Amino acid sequence: MQEHKGVVSLELPGIEYDATDRKLIAALSHNARFTPTFLGKLVNLSKDGVRYRLEKLYKNHTILANIPVVSPYALGYGLYAVVFDIKEPDIEEEKKLMVQLAAHQHTIWVGHSIGKWNLAVFFIAKPKEKQAV
Repeated sequence: MQEHKGVVSLELPGIEYDATDRKLIAALSHNARFTPTFLGKLVNLSKDGVRYRLEKLYKNHTILANIPVVSPYALGYGLYAVVFDIKEPDIEEEKKLMVQLAAHQHTIWVGHSIGKWNLAVFFIAKPKEKQAV
């Protein structure tokens, strides 16, 4: 089985999607826990028709998984970004820095970027509580 990491496009080569498939994918991108009955009402199919379509989308690897995406704000965390403009970076030193940043317990993403800032880090942290003065 081919491993898919970081799917960029909705469309996979050689797979045809009709309007109903697209509507199902769009609905599931909002809430992957919608029931087949509810999805059927959205796309005008029976729940068995929805199940058939979903099975097909899993089999052809259009849908790879259903994972929860938890809002850090709901847990009392803030989302922060730090960007770097590294002038003439040494590749090995930059990799070492990225590994160190990625190892931090609050880091959620580290990567290269294009433009003025060539390294970006996203992390979550609880903001300091306001202290009474």
